[in-house]
Amino acid sequence: MLGEGEWKTKQHGAEYCRQWRKVHLGIDAETLQIRAIEVTDNRQGDAQ
Repeated sequence: MLGEGEWKTKQHGAEYCRQWRKVHLGIDAETLQIRAIEVTDNRQGDAQ
C-alpha cells in the first residue's frame, strides 16, 4: 500500500509539485450579489 505522496511520485515522477488555485470574490454587502471574481495561483497574496 502506498501513501498519497508516494503514489503521486510514482505516477508523475519526482518533479511533480501540487499547484494551488485561489478564487477571490467581491460581494456587494447590501444585496449579497457577487460583483467580481478572480482566479489566481498560489503566488498571489490575499491582502491585495
